[in-house]
Amino acid sequence: VDATVEQIKKCADMGIDIVRITVQGMKEAKACEGIKKKLLEDGYKTPIVADIHFTPKVALVCADFVDKVRVNPGNFTEGRKSFDTIDELSEEDIKEAQGAIEEA
Repeated sequence: VDATVEQIKKCADMGIDIVRITVQGMKEAKACEGIKKKLLEDGYKTPIVADIHFTPKVALVCADFVDKVRVNPGNFTEGRKSFDTIDELSEEDIKEAQGAIEEA
């Protein structure tokens, strides 16, 4: 908590308008309360955005103590997210993917 508070203060003192902190799990989510409290006590009102991946419960815990919660909707699921592994792409696969990107 103290190290994060000091980092946010340094950013604010340099003129940063908003900070984003990574909140990986429940421990970090609960720490958001202390971070925000210490900043406010020291006169810092820099908005804090909690960056959440994978765990909806973590977002709900820290939401009361930060100004915004950023979720990655592609990763924001109940439980662990798994990713397919691509071992090999053919030239045709690559051209198909490039075509889809160009259309978007």
